[in-house]
Amino acid sequence: KKILTDAFSRVGPGKDSVYGRRIVADLPMNKGRTTGAFYFTNGKLYTLEATVLPANGNYASPYPGRFIDSIEFALSRTEPGAVELHAPKVE
Repeated sequence: KKILTDAFSRVGPGKDSVYGRRIVADLPMNKGRTTGAFYFTNGKLYTLEATVLPANGNYASPYPGRFIDSIEFALSRTEPGAVELHAPKVE
């Protein structure tokens, strides 16, 4: 319905940086606010999306942004004990 923010985004420092786009939008019919990030690297498009529903009412919450910022493309920079998620096999 209404785009509130449309900006460049970056994950990782220096030569390991991956650049993308971050968008924050109000959903139609007062169904909440969505934050989305899109990155294209190594021939793949990555999409992250977090939605705050009206029932929660706190559109200024930092949690959607924290979720979006939790992605890491350079596994050498991950925390010890981090879990690597694998994409499901496509048949």
